[in-house]
Amino acid sequence: MNGECRIACLYLHRLAGLAAHAFVLAGLAVGIVSPALAIPAYPGAVEVAQPDGATITLRLRGDEWLHWHEDAEGFAIVLERGEWRFATLGADGRLAPTPHTVGRSNPRSAGLAPGIRPIIKAVSITSYQGAATIGQ
Repeated sequence: MNGECRIACLYLHRLAGLAAHAFVLAGLAVGIVSPALAIPAYPGAVEVAQPDGATITLRLRGDEWLHWHEDAEGFAIVLERGEWRFATLGADGRLAPTPHTVGRSNPRSAGLAPGIRPIIKAVSITSYQGAATIGQ
């Protein structure tokens, strides 16, 4: 191999290495930035009917990755067998229904507090595990 060919080969080898590093860095950047670009939940209030015909107002909170419902006063609620119930934080980090029905019970007198939300790590890990088993 002559000197010019050797220099050209070294140049191409370094250029390929830089391209590979740039590709890896771009992949990491997309992986890090993508979750930060989650779409927020619809900010408006929605009226829904309970099975007994009562109308309640709820809001969807969070984003496309982690979301939950709240009543008009900010109490977490979940849909349990077709009925909206006030929620508490379960041992697994998810929202769990209480026996108190939205629109009929007073959540404060039941000992509940507004602002309860699911724990992101508990929900994210189990969601990914569940998604992995769906395709198998």
